[in-house]
Amino acid sequence: MIPAFFKKLLFSRQFFYDKGKFFLMMKVPGIILPMHAFVSFMNQYSKNDKGASKHAYEVGYTQGKNAGQRYLNISSSSFPTFVEFVKGVAEVMGLGKIHSFKKEGEKIYARINPSIFAEIHKEMFGKSKKPVCNYLSGLAAGLFEPFFKYKLDCVETYCKAKGDPECVFVLTKAK
Repeated sequence: MIPAFFKKLLFSRQFFYDKGKFFLMMKVPGIILPMHAFVSFMNQYSKNDKGASKHAYEVGYTQGKNAGQRYLNISSSSFPTFVEFVKGVAEVMGLGKIHSFKKEGEKIYARINPSIFAEIHKEMFGKSKKPVCNYLSGLAAGLFEPFFKYKLDCVETYCKAKGDPECVFVLTKAK
């Protein structure tokens, strides 16, 4: 069954194909890639480069910041509306289902289950000793920065690839 949010995106031509190219929301060029290929690449990359986790975070951060800024440029919606939009997009894009997103003091907690990164990593390579959703951590930090108007850090404190029941991300103001 196709989620209603996805139907809305398709109907409003937020995803489209033109002249041999696939475009995501806001006319960003994209590709359709099997997740196993991405996870395999990241696993191999991390074996050869100890900074791979940081690089994945930085790529996600840049992509998230650009997406958050593009969203703010075309919408004047409130932060709760943006959070609902992010939940819908994450599920439609196959990144995972965000079950809760709440602020407690200076911290923001996002709970994702399933996370496609964690599940595929565990399926392909077994249980991990550390969290593997570095790209998602960076994506979250960058995505919400335009709303808060200051730099955020995001740390994955629990990860399904480690055997935890879900992936939990904690966003804080960067030091």
